[in-house]
Amino acid sequence: MTIYHYGLRVSEATRLKLTDVDFQRQTITFHRLKGGNGGIKPLLANTQDALVAYLPFRQPTGDGLFTGRQGNLGRHQIYGLFKQYAQRAGLGEYSVHCLRHSIATHLLEAGLEIDLVKDHLGHRNWR
Repeated sequence: MTIYHYGLRVSEATRLKLTDVDFQRQTITFHRLKGGNGGIKPLLANTQDALVAYLPFRQPTGDGLFTGRQGNLGRHQIYGLFKQYAQRAGLGEYSVHCLRHSIATHLLEAGLEIDLVKDHLGHRNWR
């Protein structure tokens, strides 16, 4: 849900630290890749609810937001988990990167201007 809501690349999700989420201020801090704009964004209510539900099950094996039994989840682990969940849901063969494209499409369909969508995905505005 976090990857989808914020249009994250998998590598950006693996860089999220537990300390990047501030439930008190309802913010989340991103470290964008590929020269993108990171920074602090509002913590969306649905994402906050999902993270609050996830945290009691989070493995205390690393400083990452998303961890497993042996530490912070890596890209390949996230790819594998997404593939398992997509198959269980009957979605077929999709990659986790489809979530980034999906949120962009959904925001455009909801009427957001392209510059706002680009900003949401962390792209720099070249104008």
